[in-house]
Amino acid sequence: MIMKKYKHKKTGFIAELASHGNDYNLVLDGEVQGMLPKWVVENSNDWEEVKSEYPKILEFSDGFNKYYKKSDGKFTINLQYDYSEEDLLKSKTLTITKIQTSETDIWTVGETVKNPFFNTPMLKSENIRVERFILHPDTTFTVWLKSSITEALGSIAISKLEKAKPPLFVTEDGVNIFEGDDYWVVHHDFTYSIFKGGNQPRMPALQLFSTKKAAENYIGENKPKFSKSQITDILNVWLTDSYKTQIGLYDQIKGKLGI
Repeated sequence: MIMKKYKHKKTGFIAELASHGNDYNLVLDGEVQGMLPKWVVENSNDWEEVKSEYPKILEFSDGFNKYYKKSDGKFTINLQYDYSEEDLLKSKTLTITKIQTSETDIWTVGETVKNPFFNTPMLKSENIRVERFILHPDTTFTVWLKSSITEALGSIAISKLEKAKPPLFVTEDGVNIFEGDDYWVVHHDFTYSIFKGGNQPRMPALQLFSTKKAAENYIGENKPKFSKSQITDILNVWLTDSYKTQIGLYDQIKGKLGI
């Protein structure tokens, strides 16, 4: 995450932009000592911005080839030709595909992120991916996001993005469950309960499903409904002697049920 920093010229306090973006945390010896409004820090001669090497571009692509950054700051495809970042930025056929915003944060086109849009709570992390990066004159980036469900979602400042965590597990009906997602548990007695990702059922679970309907369908198809005597009566009534002998169905069913 990109974090703007300022240093107080007299006291040495460091002001770090808070995650909500409206105030600065005052830091001394690694500990937060207080807060100041954003306008106080950024519009005062008492504070000077601490420049950072981040964000920086790590990779370009033309759709086929990847131009990756070397240790000398130049970009290359196959180590035979070098290109400057300035020249690559001028190209109309290249897009930025990987950037670094801190010592530990690297972002790549195609990776999944947490849903940052509160008006689309139904979208899960697995459906939201980075489509492209946009570099602005002030060296900040915005990110265009794409959803596999609603196509383009729009752009957002990269400082507001969080990487998606891997799914906690995959349900029997093939759906990834992330922290906070609803899922349904079918127990050994064929009752079912709803849980949220991150909370595990206390009693032994038979199967896990992404929807209530899927859980009910499983119960309907697998929960025992008839006694052995009832099944025997049904077989004797509906299967003729010739049909029993012809396909051996009667004996197969009796063998499976032990009747």
